[in-house]
Formats: sequence, structure tokens, C-alpha cells
Amino acid sequence: MSVQTPARTALITGGSRGIGLAVAGELLDRGMSVCITGRKQPGLDAAVDELAEGDRVLAVAGSTADPEHRARTVALAVERFGSLDILVNNAGINPTSGP
Repeated sequence: MSVQTPARTALITGGSRGIGLAVAGELLDRGMSVCITGRKQPGLDAAVDELAEGDRVLAVAGSTADPEHRARTVALAVERFGSLDILVNNAGINPTSGP
């Protein structure tokens, strides 16, 4: 008799492109659910389409520097997937370079 372990969930900041998107794809391939964040909704929408995993992907737009966005994102991920097990801090923040 095999014991089924619950799927794990990862939150990946800066997950709409580049390294973050690649990490999200790898974790999905390993059977995890992912929540990706990024500043702009159109980029997140494109990432969700590229990942093509439907209900195992949640995208939340906002700034990683914003405490309210961080709290809302964690709450949404836990609500949707039941847990949050892994954090991949991939977003780059450089306040000296401007918007």
C-alpha cells in the first residue's frame, strides 16, 4: 500500500519571465503547485499561458517591496493550494535605478 503525500506549493517572486519562470516550470514538472508574482499582470498572464498547467498555477501582480502585496499573496496561495512550502526569492529590486 502506498501513502499519497500532499502536493507541495512554491511561491516564486519575479516568476513572470527568465529564471523565475524557468524555476516555476521545473517545480510544476516535479508535481508541485506554484504561485508566481510579478509587477505587471500582462506578463503574468503570458507566463501562466506558457506554463499551461491550469489550476496548479496562481499569478498575483504587485511589488515585492509592498508588505500588503506580500501578505495578500501568501494568503491567496494558502487559500488556493492549502499550504505554502517553498519560497523562491527571485525578484530583483533596485531602488536606485528608478521605475
